[in-house]
Amino acid sequence: MSLFRASSLLALPLALIAPAAGQPFEAAQVAEIAALLPDAPTGPGAPATDRAAWDALAARPEFAALIDQAASLADQPIPETTDELYLEFFETGNRTNWQRVAGQRRGRISTLALAECLEGRGRFIGPLQGTIRAICAEPTWVMPAHDRDKRNFEGTLIDIDLGSSGLAWQLATAYDLLGDGLEPDVRQLIHGKIRDRILDPFLAMVRGEREANWWMTATNNWNHVCLAGVVGSALAVSESPQERAEILLAGAHYSEYGLQGFTEDGYCSEGVGYWNYGFGHFISLAEMTHQATGGRIDLFQRDDVIPPAMYGARMEIAEGVYPAFADCSVNARPDSRLMSFLGQKYQLGLDDYPPETMVGPGGGLASAVLYSFATSAATDPVEEAGRVRLGLTEWFEEAGILISRAGDSKLAIAGKGGHNSEHHNHNDVGSYVVVVGGRAVLLDPGAETY
Repeated sequence: MSLFRASSLLALPLALIAPAAGQPFEAAQVAEIAALLPDAPTGPGAPATDRAAWDALAARPEFAALIDQAASLADQPIPETTDELYLEFFETGNRTNWQRVAGQRRGRISTLALAECLEGRGRFIGPLQGTIRAICAEPTWVMPAHDRDKRNFEGTLIDIDLGSSGLAWQLATAYDLLGDGLEPDVRQLIHGKIRDRILDPFLAMVRGEREANWWMTATNNWNHVCLAGVVGSALAVSESPQERAEILLAGAHYSEYGLQGFTEDGYCSEGVGYWNYGFGHFISLAEMTHQATGGRIDLFQRDDVIPPAMYGARMEIAEGVYPAFADCSVNARPDSRLMSFLGQKYQLGLDDYPPETMVGPGGGLASAVLYSFATSAATDPVEEAGRVRLGLTEWFEEAGILISRAGDSKLAIAGKGGHNSEHHNHNDVGSYVVVVGGRAVLLDPGAETY
């Protein structure tokens, strides 16, 4: 099935128009996509000045509660990260101390920006801008565990990782939504840092002007997570339609590698939690691309997307019980927002995840905005996918996964055969889960401590 919906250049299969890794896209390709894009950058959702749109969300209890959370957060000091805290990983191997503080700092962006959009009174602008200035003053946005030779910290190289791409996407979304509600120097600061730390390095990798980061051709969650952050950032801050078009094309092209990490029948060897994270970011990438191009670049139509889209439903052993194979918590469940979107987009018949499940403030600013406003799931469903019909057994042949459901009995099981040469595998061959009466009584211990 073709990636693109259109005539001429866009109708060609991806393999015929995509360059080899590190080779630039043809100017004609970029120009044709650029012609579909608005002159000015814009991301999903409605600007904060659209009070009717945001007031409608603010009337929902879950969004109203976030305003109260932001009010409490605004009175608290910004958690401090230091060079010593960053460098602790290189001395002791501990990654959690820095990540805990950094997560608190970055979480302020989503909470304060979203609350300001919901309320529209300006009282969260000051705390938000203070947080933005502090984060932009950090020597690098790359996580210490991903900067093993300290080149990013020392400023000799700028890589893109899970942390930096996600942070840029949140900042870019705030930049887009709040517009001139942010002070000019803060807007310039956000724009400049995203340019220096995300857009310019990514374009240099795509054009073969520097060595590409490994994740661009990786087949694990990094590929889709980083690409979604880069594309989301570009759509919201890049003034050039040609540059946005080039990054959109690169996102569509390189996302093919991440899809290769699934088996043909859709099994995710990284586990349910990383399916939420990695495949969830692919769906966000696909939705942003669909919205930006009016559906002319439609990653949802790929044949190799539909089997992974059904993974979340097919992995259920019994009601609310899923195996903790690979790298996830024993309590891991498919993300309700993702399941709601997939159920509607592919008409899977997932009655436990109605469309309104998508709407809510969870998952960070960018995700909340992307899914709380109109999406292609309702306006442009993929007709040929069909309903998920769960029987007494599910068999993922290549991975050697068997799920046997209870039916009229009380006993259900899931077992892992296959092999251990997989992403996030923890010597999982022989793992099993036994469920009796809807409760797991024998189970895989799940993820280890990093």
